[in-house]
Amino acid sequence: TIKVACDYDVVESVNTGDVDTIVETLGKEGCMENLIGVLSSGKATKQIIPSFMEYGLNYGYNAVGLEDLSVNITKTADQVNWETEKVVLGNLFEGISGTYLSSKAEGEVLEKVDFIAFAKVMKSLRDSQLLKDCSQEISIHLLNSELLVGVDTTTLVSYIENDTKYQEMDFAVMFSTLKSSANIANDLKDITSGTGEVTGLDKNDVSGLINGLTSEGPTKEVLKDLASAENLEKSGVDSSTAGAVNGIVESITEYDTTADDAVAVPETDEEIENATGAVEELLTASKNAQDANVAYVFGNNETEAKAKMT
Repeated sequence: TIKVACDYDVVESVNTGDVDTIVETLGKEGCMENLIGVLSSGKATKQIIPSFMEYGLNYGYNAVGLEDLSVNITKTADQVNWETEKVVLGNLFEGISGTYLSSKAEGEVLEKVDFIAFAKVMKSLRDSQLLKDCSQEISIHLLNSELLVGVDTTTLVSYIENDTKYQEMDFAVMFSTLKSSANIANDLKDITSGTGEVTGLDKNDVSGLINGLTSEGPTKEVLKDLASAENLEKSGVDSSTAGAVNGIVESITEYDTTADDAVAVPETDEEIENATGAVEELLTASKNAQDANVAYVFGNNETEAKAKMT
């Protein structure tokens, strides 16, 4: 245990007492997985893992402004399969570190935060045997912490409070799609304003947006709220661009993919390419219409608007 701790500079970082340093160290790839692996291999050392986890999590809480949070782990070490749990907890701390470090960068929250890492945090909390009883509580505290200041997580929190919906949520799809919507909004702003080097939308972002918004269950509903015009505006996107992206979000989430005449969700490279062009045209038309104070989101009149939306 001491050897692994020294290999990853855990002892040195803890001795500094600096929260940033400790969170970064515990989040190094392999650090927590290997530490928990060696601790769990001994009869005596295994018993201290729950306390060790509480200690590590407290630094994570402090880092995101949750100094007063104290969540107790109720499970004992003997109630956990450590061969699988060490991987889950390793992912958890890597996700916490990646999310926290990205949040320290300059810029608006939707631009800078590593939402892939944050999705890893949320999934790992839910998958953890050790943290199962308190995972929902920790998740809610994180969503209300300084990490996501500027993003309205009210709907997401209400879903997590519901046991069934919490288990059904696909955090990877949810947060990657949220990131795609933010990227599209920023690219669209550059395209229509003529600033920057962006000349077109990233097809991966468009594909990610479409795939996420056509997923079934609570994931789609939460995404609809997270990608609202209000949330995008809070992240620094101008109102007309935010409205344009939200218009697409509304259209996709309300589209019936099960209808007999429904257009299939794009899957092949060619289909994604075509969808990218179509969505880009719609978004540009939407923003231009809003910039000109036109009532219809996708055109200058009702007929044109309906044609473009179809």
